[in-house]
Amino acid sequence: MEVGHNIFPGIEIQKLENRAATLPNGCNSGSLSPNGKYTPQGIHLSYLSAGSLAIAANLREVTDNDIDRFGKAMFDAWLREKIISFYALYPSAVGLLN
Repeated sequence: MEVGHNIFPGIEIQKLENRAATLPNGCNSGSLSPNGKYTPQGIHLSYLSAGSLAIAANLREVTDNDIDRFGKAMFDAWLREKIISFYALYPSAVGLLN
């Protein structure tokens, strides 16, 4: 299995103009790697350099099932909130998205 930073290296991420929250998934996706006497490195620092406003990552090991359940719950909640917001803006659309 490939590690994300091998597929999309940090130097490429830093070239992005990212203004969104970033949610790297996987084991230790938010941990820093020692870099000798230099600043520690981590993929999330590349996203911050690219302009991400927020990072939500894992600091510990997680199982595939745990991260799948978390991702599903997060996206379900996000979509539910978007639908509620949409209906608040367009009350006449109630029932159209069902």
